[in-house]
Amino acid sequence: MAIARYSSKRRYDEAVFDRLHALPPCKQNPDIARWVVAVDDFEADDSDDSEAGHGDAFPTFKRQRALRSLCTTPQRLNAAKNMAALSPTRRSKRDRLPPKEDAAPAKEVVVATRRKGRQRRPEEADADAQRSAGDTFSEGAPSFPAPASSLRSLSPPKKKTASTKADLAYLNPNIEFLPLRNAKEVGISLPESVTELWIRCENRQLNSLTTDLPISLSDRDCRIIDDTLSDAFEQAEKWRDTTTEPHWTSVVVGPILHLLRRIESFKKSVVPNGKIVVLDVTPTEISPAELVPFSKDPALYRDLDKRIDYVVGLDLHRTTLKTLRHTKYCTAAPSIKQTASFANETPIFLNIEVKRRHVARDPTVQLAAWIAAEFTKRRYEEWDLGFPVFAVEIDGDNWLLRVAAARVVPITRVAAKFPRNVDGDTQEAEVEEGPTPLPEDEYELFFFGPLALGNTLTLEGSKRLLANLIDITKWGQSEFRMWWEANVQLVLEKRIRC
Repeated sequence: MAIARYSSKRRYDEAVFDRLHALPPCKQNPDIARWVVAVDDFEADDSDDSEAGHGDAFPTFKRQRALRSLCTTPQRLNAAKNMAALSPTRRSKRDRLPPKEDAAPAKEVVVATRRKGRQRRPEEADADAQRSAGDTFSEGAPSFPAPASSLRSLSPPKKKTASTKADLAYLNPNIEFLPLRNAKEVGISLPESVTELWIRCENRQLNSLTTDLPISLSDRDCRIIDDTLSDAFEQAEKWRDTTTEPHWTSVVVGPILHLLRRIESFKKSVVPNGKIVVLDVTPTEISPAELVPFSKDPALYRDLDKRIDYVVGLDLHRTTLKTLRHTKYCTAAPSIKQTASFANETPIFLNIEVKRRHVARDPTVQLAAWIAAEFTKRRYEEWDLGFPVFAVEIDGDNWLLRVAAARVVPITRVAAKFPRNVDGDTQEAEVEEGPTPLPEDEYELFFFGPLALGNTLTLEGSKRLLANLIDITKWGQSEFRMWWEANVQLVLEKRIRC
């Protein structure tokens, strides 16, 4: 017996091909996949093949060719077993029987896959006799086109990744983008130091000639600043329309940011924990996974585990680091931030994401995911949720500032009893080791802005940009540092004493 596969190339017998297309439509449920195996009798095959095989139904070279045509090892093993079943010893008994006068006509067998529990018909039982050999050769063969009614997908809809600001409203935490003037309308009260800083940056934008730096500089600082800004501006002119995002970040964005840690007053602070550090966190992931923003509807969006490019934070004193390394944390990873990597001991007050122009990627989505994970970390550790952080999105030459702040929103006790699992689905809480569940309240995250800090299109724009960055860094060295020591460091020290 030989199995002729359905093929659009018509490499097999034309009559078999025509009979396959002449078959009536399958009467089974249209949702059930259909496949057809046509069986024809080729006992009287080529005489050379018969002689070469000594009466064997599968001559040696035919057997090898058939096995080589199969893709996987399991398919070849199954085919070899089926061939061995038709051994010359078994056929010798059959050959001694008197031949029938009328050869049996070619059979056409239609086999439909069955749903579990459906009763088999007699013709299906007859088809099972041919299926063991038929499956070996028909695996991978194209099936008949299904009816239009069966083209719908039987699998659940695939999740998509939140890629726009509008998508972020469907995540947990809920993330919205508003102008700064709407802060009080949504119940956000920003610290006075933040609003004053915002006004100073806004005044520099309105008066483009105002590029004076907000701190006193030494002669060495002035030389470093002039050289760095001139070089960054030249690199921007050279590579603006041709380079990649990583190269743009390394020759334009990175040098300007690293100026902050090279300025004398930020490099050698007289107060503990007052030094500034600039970190490239491009390969840094949000960790642990419980901090990642997730979809309110588990079937709608994937978890938003995005990364950013740079952060600016505080370089902690060694005594403070010793305290952090011997305290207890509510998350599995011993970290004060939303990551378990090398940045886990850096209090971050400025987060930066870079995007080259004409790229279908919104930098605010990455910033939103990263900063939302930071506020979720605060919820786990029971730290103050009300103090904001700053975020800068870089779109080509333009640098835009946003301030991120959170508002606590009470939720029902029922929702609190069902934390999400790894796949983002809700499940009943179980008593086991690991991170403690979130308190019985959630929060909403708001991004206010944007405000243009400056750009690298002109040298004056670069100087205004640096002046605003220094103003933000000065705020981080003073206001943010005092908040962090009172609301994070103090909480961790109390855990050690307990």
